[in-house]
Amino acid sequence: AYLKKAAELMAVEDWASAYKEAAGLVAQASGIYQYCKDWTAEGISEVLGPKAIPEVNEIVMTGLHWYTNACLQTIALEIAVASGAKQLTLLAKLCRQVAVYGEQAAAHLTASGLVPILNHLHVLVPLMDGLSMVYMGRAVWAEGQYGVGVAWCRKAQVQIDQVDQYYMRAVVPCLEEFRLRVMPKMKEDIAFFEKDNKYVYFEAVKVDQLPPLHPQPVKQAIPHVAPSPPAFTVEGLGQNVAKLAG
Repeated sequence: AYLKKAAELMAVEDWASAYKEAAGLVAQASGIYQYCKDWTAEGISEVLGPKAIPEVNEIVMTGLHWYTNACLQTIALEIAVASGAKQLTLLAKLCRQVAVYGEQAAAHLTASGLVPILNHLHVLVPLMDGLSMVYMGRAVWAEGQYGVGVAWCRKAQVQIDQVDQYYMRAVVPCLEEFRLRVMPKMKEDIAFFEKDNKYVYFEAVKVDQLPPLHPQPVKQAIPHVAPSPPAFTVEGLGQNVAKLAG
């Protein structure tokens, strides 16, 4: 419910308040998935059998926790960019954090059957990795490190190619607007930096000597607090589980 409401908010034109509210909702959703992961009985999916929904599984709950964290940092990026953020290195680290969370989510959700989420992650991860590298390229280029800027952009091109190749097989509707908004500028910057360094600055381009890009989140999940008294008892839950298993 939180994620659905967040998606509805992000579709409105008045992003300033809507995106911040959406970030809060996604942060709550992430906290709920973390709580469910911590309190889901080990092996419950085996007890429930094939009739069980994918979410009744600790591994899937963990994946959904990381997935909502990736979504949360993506919203944070949108807010930062729309607000005119100029700290390119921080934006790069934030994009890298989205990719890291996305990788963790995909690793846990691969066998879940949650195809729409996996399709989202197949594009989100390389797109955000590529964007992080372009941000780094822009940052060092502004400092006069032209060869290093081109090196970051060449690494980004590999990620962009991966996104383009995936889109030759399938379209991911939830990322289409974002992809069409950021990728043309990414490709334009890469071409500009390559051309200027080739004909003006003549600096060596050493992709294999780039430092690691460390991720950095800017928003955190909101821990979920269970209601008191609880909405159900352990005994009652056990009886319901037994009925479902039967």
